[in-house]
Amino acid sequence: MEAARISQAVTYCLRPFLEEDLKLVFEWRNQDRVRVVSATRRLITYDEHQKWFEKIQADPKQVGLIFEMNSRPVGTIKFWDHDLQKNSVSWGFYLGYDDLPKGTGTIMGKYALDYAFFKMEVGQVDAEVFVTNPRSIAYHEKLGFMEHSRAPKEIDIGGSEELISYTLPKKIWNERRKNFHE
Repeated sequence: MEAARISQAVTYCLRPFLEEDLKLVFEWRNQDRVRVVSATRRLITYDEHQKWFEKIQADPKQVGLIFEMNSRPVGTIKFWDHDLQKNSVSWGFYLGYDDLPKGTGTIMGKYALDYAFFKMEVGQVDAEVFVTNPRSIAYHEKLGFMEHSRAPKEIDIGGSEELISYTLPKKIWNERRKNFHE
């Protein structure tokens, strides 16, 4: 007798970053794999994390989101510097777990960029990536981001590293987004 195949649909959603998410995101943020690609490389305190969250909540130019897979929080996205004059916003993100199915980060990026372009209605999303983070460089380029400059940026543990600035115009995203399926 042949075994029955069972296929289970995976659901994804973005939702606001809430106070009850603080502890989980704090744990994610202090993981080595997240810190080594950030400008703040040291362990942050819970008090610093809480102040960071309060700043996001109080600033209309910032948006904090949680990415869920099957109703489980698995990543976070932050938009900041929402500039109405330039019609742009900057973004940052990370997945909370390293054992997620391949492609989860790309799906999270699709949801986040759709949010920026269609809910926030910006004309471009800006990003910054350290040259020491080849996975993020490849990720941004896969999504359609274009490099526009490089400059040194200080890091909290001393010294500086070269930072690549990227831009993704809405027109390019509209062409690229159909390539990313769930």
